[in-house]
Amino acid sequence: MRFDLQNWEMEESSIHVASKTNELLDILESWTPNEDVRNLPSGPSIEFGFSVLRNVFVLRMLDQGEAIVREWQGSHWVMMVTAARGTIETCAFAHRLFSRIESAAHLRDADKCHELIMSGLFPTRSANAIKTGSVPAVNILTMLEQFEKAVDGILRCHAAASEIVHPNASGLFKMYANADYEQDTIQFSRTTLQPLETFGHVVFANRSLEAAIEKIESLEKIQPKLAILARSLS
Repeated sequence: MRFDLQNWEMEESSIHVASKTNELLDILESWTPNEDVRNLPSGPSIEFGFSVLRNVFVLRMLDQGEAIVREWQGSHWVMMVTAARGTIETCAFAHRLFSRIESAAHLRDADKCHELIMSGLFPTRSANAIKTGSVPAVNILTMLEQFEKAVDGILRCHAAASEIVHPNASGLFKMYANADYEQDTIQFSRTTLQPLETFGHVVFANRSLEAAIEKIESLEKIQPKLAILARSLS
Protein backbone atom coordinates (compact mmCIF):
# COMPACT_ATOMS: atom_id res chain seq x y z
CA MET A 1 0.00 0.00 0.00
CA ARG A 2 1.48 3.32 -1.14
CA PHE A 3 0.17 6.85 -1.75
CA ASP A 4 -1.25 7.25 -5.25
CA LEU A 5 0.95 10.06 -6.54
CA GLN A 6 -0.47 9.91 -10.07
CA ASN A 7 -3.89 11.10 -8.89
CA TRP A 8 -2.75 13.44 -6.11
CA GLU A 9 -5.34 16.18 -5.51
CA MET A 10 -3.77 18.15 -2.68
CA GLU A 11 -1.30 21.05 -2.83
CA GLU A 12 1.87 20.28 -4.74
CA SER A 13 4.04 20.82 -1.66
CA SER A 14 2.33 17.90 0.08
CA ILE A 15 3.19 15.45 -2.69
CA HIS A 16 6.82 15.54 -1.51
CA VAL A 17 5.66 14.28 1.89
CA ALA A 18 3.62 11.48 0.30
CA SER A 19 6.55 10.58 -1.93
CA LYS A 20 8.83 10.39 1.13
CA THR A 21 6.35 8.08 2.86
CA ASN A 22 6.41 5.77 -0.15
CA GLU A 23 10.21 5.82 -0.20
CA LEU A 24 10.47 4.91 3.50
CA LEU A 25 7.93 2.11 3.16
CA ASP A 26 9.88 0.72 0.19
CA ILE A 27 13.01 0.59 2.37
CA LEU A 28 11.17 -1.24 5.14
CA GLU A 29 9.61 -3.68 2.70
CA SER A 30 13.05 -4.44 1.23
CA TRP A 31 14.16 -5.39 4.75
CA THR A 32 11.31 -7.78 5.50
CA PRO A 33 12.59 -11.29 6.21
CA ASN A 34 12.09 -13.73 3.34
CA GLU A 35 13.21 -16.74 5.30
CA ASP A 36 13.16 -18.04 8.86
CA VAL A 37 15.89 -16.87 11.22
CA ARG A 38 17.60 -19.98 12.53
CA ASN A 39 18.97 -20.19 16.04
CA LEU A 40 22.35 -21.71 16.80
CA PRO A 41 22.35 -25.38 17.88
CA SER A 42 24.08 -24.36 21.11
CA GLY A 43 21.08 -22.24 22.19
CA PRO A 44 19.84 -18.63 22.04
CA SER A 45 22.52 -16.11 21.06
CA ILE A 46 22.77 -12.33 20.96
CA GLU A 47 23.00 -12.45 17.17
CA PHE A 48 19.84 -14.54 16.96
CA GLY A 49 17.93 -12.29 19.38
CA PHE A 50 19.06 -9.16 17.60
CA SER A 51 17.94 -10.51 14.21
CA VAL A 52 14.51 -11.38 15.61
CA LEU A 53 14.20 -7.98 17.29
CA ARG A 54 15.17 -6.11 14.11
CA ASN A 55 12.72 -8.08 12.00
CA VAL A 56 9.71 -7.61 14.27
CA PHE A 57 10.34 -3.87 14.45
CA VAL A 58 10.67 -3.64 10.66
CA LEU A 59 7.40 -5.53 10.17
CA ARG A 60 5.55 -3.41 12.74
CA MET A 61 6.75 -0.12 11.25
CA LEU A 62 5.80 -1.31 7.77
CA ASP A 63 2.34 -2.35 8.96
CA GLN A 64 1.72 0.97 10.70
CA GLY A 65 3.13 3.04 7.84
CA GLU A 66 0.89 1.29 5.32
CA ALA A 67 -2.06 1.80 7.67
CA ILE A 68 -1.44 5.56 7.48
CA VAL A 69 -1.65 5.41 3.68
CA ARG A 70 -4.70 3.13 3.66
CA GLU A 71 -6.71 5.24 6.11
CA TRP A 72 -5.66 8.50 4.42
CA GLN A 73 -6.75 7.32 1.00
CA GLY A 74 -10.03 6.10 2.51
CA SER A 75 -10.62 9.56 4.05
CA HIS A 76 -10.70 8.04 7.55
CA TRP A 77 -8.91 10.88 9.32
CA VAL A 78 -9.28 9.66 12.92
CA MET A 79 -7.86 6.25 12.05
CA MET A 80 -5.10 7.85 10.00
CA VAL A 81 -3.99 9.94 12.98
CA THR A 82 -4.26 6.84 15.18
CA ALA A 83 -1.93 4.98 12.81
CA ALA A 84 0.49 7.94 12.68
CA ARG A 85 0.57 8.15 16.48
CA GLY A 86 1.26 4.41 16.73
CA THR A 87 4.04 4.72 14.17
CA ILE A 88 5.66 7.52 16.17
CA GLU A 89 5.52 5.44 19.37
CA THR A 90 7.00 2.36 17.69
CA CYS A 91 9.84 4.42 16.20
CA ALA A 92 10.55 6.05 19.58
CA PHE A 93 10.76 2.60 21.16
CA ALA A 94 13.00 1.24 18.39
CA HIS A 95 15.33 4.27 18.41
CA ARG A 96 15.80 4.16 22.19
CA LEU A 97 16.30 0.41 22.31
CA PHE A 98 18.72 0.14 19.39
CA SER A 99 20.71 3.12 20.66
CA ARG A 100 21.18 1.37 24.01
CA ILE A 101 22.10 -1.93 22.34
CA GLU A 102 24.67 -0.05 20.25
CA SER A 103 26.22 1.48 23.39
CA ALA A 104 26.32 -1.89 25.18
CA ALA A 105 27.97 -3.52 22.15
CA HIS A 106 30.68 -0.84 22.05
CA LEU A 107 31.33 -1.49 25.76
CA ARG A 108 31.44 -5.25 25.02
CA ASP A 109 28.76 -5.81 27.68
CA ALA A 110 27.21 -9.10 26.55
CA ASP A 111 24.84 -9.40 29.51
CA LYS A 112 23.47 -5.90 28.90
CA CYS A 113 22.94 -6.61 25.19
CA HIS A 114 21.01 -9.75 26.05
CA GLU A 115 18.94 -7.89 28.66
CA LEU A 116 18.07 -5.09 26.21
CA ILE A 117 17.10 -7.52 23.45
CA MET A 118 14.75 -9.32 25.84
CA SER A 119 13.29 -6.00 27.00
CA GLY A 120 12.44 -5.23 23.38
CA LEU A 121 10.95 -8.62 22.54
CA PHE A 122 8.95 -9.33 25.69
CA PRO A 123 8.12 -6.16 27.67
CA THR A 124 5.00 -6.27 29.82
CA ARG A 125 2.83 -3.97 31.94
CA SER A 126 1.39 -6.88 33.94
CA ALA A 127 2.30 -6.49 37.62
CA ASN A 128 1.99 -10.24 38.20
CA ALA A 129 4.28 -11.05 35.27
CA ILE A 130 6.87 -8.53 36.46
CA LYS A 131 6.85 -10.13 39.94
CA THR A 132 7.76 -13.46 38.37
CA GLY A 133 10.71 -12.01 36.46
CA SER A 134 9.24 -10.63 33.21
CA VAL A 135 10.74 -7.41 31.81
CA PRO A 136 8.74 -4.28 32.74
CA ALA A 137 7.70 -2.04 29.84
CA VAL A 138 9.12 1.49 29.71
CA ASN A 139 6.58 4.31 29.72
CA ILE A 140 6.08 5.64 26.20
CA LEU A 141 6.43 9.25 27.35
CA THR A 142 9.93 8.44 28.64
CA MET A 143 10.79 7.10 25.19
CA LEU A 144 9.28 10.12 23.45
CA GLU A 145 11.20 12.56 25.66
CA GLN A 146 14.44 10.88 24.55
CA PHE A 147 13.24 10.67 20.94
CA GLU A 148 12.75 14.45 20.94
CA LYS A 149 16.53 14.75 20.66
CA ALA A 150 16.39 12.92 17.32
CA VAL A 151 13.10 14.34 16.04
CA ASP A 152 12.50 17.91 17.19
CA GLY A 153 8.83 18.61 17.92
CA ILE A 154 7.79 14.96 18.28
CA LEU A 155 6.38 15.47 21.79
CA ARG A 156 4.16 18.29 20.58
CA CYS A 157 2.96 16.25 17.61
CA HIS A 158 2.27 13.20 19.78
CA ALA A 159 0.28 15.31 22.23
CA ALA A 160 -1.82 16.78 19.40
CA ALA A 161 -2.46 13.30 17.96
CA SER A 162 -3.43 12.04 21.42
CA GLU A 163 -6.12 14.73 21.67
CA ILE A 164 -7.72 13.16 18.60
CA VAL A 165 -7.10 9.51 19.44
CA HIS A 166 -8.25 9.43 23.09
CA PRO A 167 -10.73 11.13 22.21
CA ASN A 168 -10.82 14.61 23.66
CA ALA A 169 -12.38 17.68 22.03
CA SER A 170 -10.29 17.45 18.88
CA GLY A 171 -11.34 13.85 18.30
CA LEU A 172 -15.07 14.29 18.71
CA PHE A 173 -16.93 17.41 17.59
CA LYS A 174 -14.17 18.78 15.37
CA MET A 175 -13.80 15.48 13.54
CA TYR A 176 -17.43 14.62 12.94
CA ALA A 177 -19.49 17.78 13.20
CA ASN A 178 -19.58 21.23 11.63
CA ALA A 179 -21.58 24.18 12.91
CA ASP A 180 -23.50 26.22 10.32
CA TYR A 181 -24.21 29.42 12.24
CA GLU A 182 -26.20 31.01 9.43
CA GLN A 183 -28.64 28.10 9.28
CA ASP A 184 -28.33 27.43 13.01
CA THR A 185 -27.69 23.73 12.33
CA ILE A 186 -25.04 21.11 12.94
CA GLN A 187 -23.86 19.03 10.00
CA PHE A 188 -22.39 15.56 10.54
CA SER A 189 -19.83 13.72 8.43
CA ARG A 190 -17.10 11.10 8.75
CA THR A 191 -14.88 13.31 6.57
CA THR A 192 -15.56 16.76 8.09
CA LEU A 193 -11.92 17.69 8.61
CA GLN A 194 -10.00 18.85 5.56
CA PRO A 195 -6.97 16.68 4.68
CA LEU A 196 -4.34 19.36 5.21
CA GLU A 197 -5.43 19.75 8.84
CA THR A 198 -4.27 16.21 9.61
CA PHE A 199 -1.41 15.90 7.13
CA GLY A 200 1.08 17.26 9.66
CA HIS A 201 0.85 13.93 11.47
CA VAL A 202 2.08 12.20 8.31
CA VAL A 203 5.06 14.56 8.25
CA PHE A 204 6.08 13.59 11.80
CA ALA A 205 5.43 9.91 11.15
CA ASN A 206 7.85 10.21 8.22
CA ARG A 207 10.47 11.90 10.34
CA SER A 208 10.08 9.20 12.99
CA LEU A 209 10.41 6.40 10.45
CA GLU A 210 13.47 8.08 8.96
CA ALA A 211 15.18 8.33 12.36
CA ALA A 212 14.40 4.70 13.22
CA ILE A 213 15.58 3.48 9.81
CA GLU A 214 18.84 5.42 10.13
CA LYS A 215 19.41 3.90 13.58
CA ILE A 216 18.79 0.36 12.31
CA GLU A 217 21.13 0.97 9.36
CA SER A 218 23.87 2.19 11.69
CA LEU A 219 23.68 -1.05 13.66
CA GLU A 220 25.07 -3.01 10.72
CA LYS A 221 28.47 -1.77 11.91
CA ILE A 222 28.15 -3.54 15.27
CA GLN A 223 27.31 -6.97 13.85
CA PRO A 224 30.94 -8.20 14.21
CA LYS A 225 30.92 -7.10 17.86
CA LEU A 226 27.62 -8.92 18.46
CA ALA A 227 29.18 -12.08 17.01
CA ILE A 228 32.10 -11.82 19.43
CA LEU A 229 29.76 -11.14 22.37
CA ALA A 230 27.59 -14.09 21.37
CA ARG A 231 30.61 -16.39 21.65
CA SER A 232 31.42 -14.99 25.08
CA LEU A 233 28.01 -16.10 26.35
CA SER A 234 28.05 -19.52 24.72
